[in-house]
Amino acid sequence: MAVFLHHTPKWMRKVYPGCIWQVDTDNKDIYLTFDDGPIPEVTPWVVDLLEKYHIKATFFLVGDNVRKHPEVFRLLIDNGHLVANHTFHHKNGFQLTDEEYYKDIQLCKEEMVKNGYDDNLLFRPPHGRIKPRQIKEISSKGYDLVLWSLLSGDFSPSLNSDVILKKLKKHLQPGTIAVFHDSLKAEALMKSTLEPFIKYCISEGFQFKLLKSVR
Repeated sequence: MAVFLHHTPKWMRKVYPGCIWQVDTDNKDIYLTFDDGPIPEVTPWVVDLLEKYHIKATFFLVGDNVRKHPEVFRLLIDNGHLVANHTFHHKNGFQLTDEEYYKDIQLCKEEMVKNGYDDNLLFRPPHGRIKPRQIKEISSKGYDLVLWSLLSGDFSPSLNSDVILKKLKKHLQPGTIAVFHDSLKAEALMKSTLEPFIKYCISEGFQFKLLKSVR
């Protein structure tokens, strides 16, 4: 069973200084993000739902998925979404040498550029696992490292949609960076929770924004 916190406490954010966990604002803004795509089985469904509510989101992409599904990658760009780096192989930063990790980030960047997108230098480490010295080095290359303040947990088979929605609603606040996953593993829970969560945010007066607006 996966162990994680839906809401990232302030003390934990201090462990990784230099990362963006939440946007500092008093406005009712929310930054919706998706990890692990693009894949044809799930990502187009997300795009259609976001279009229904006129929402733009930030997608942290796995480079190997971009390589395998360039048409889905282009779908995100053509629909005005922001795409960003999530490494090429989706490896845990704790389990790689620094050189291997940096190479995987570069491979993802090259794959996006190869498919017609000039990388925007936003990066999210897979699983949120990254060493402090890796943060420092990646930042020195011009990347903004983005983590999150609200984790849906849609990847966890131990949860159900009611639990996820309860947690999301409880911890929603101005400047929230929320994470869902457009992956096969998370498909069922993501599809059952994303639209109800969007409706709740709208009913509470929140506006959805792209992360590029905070740079």
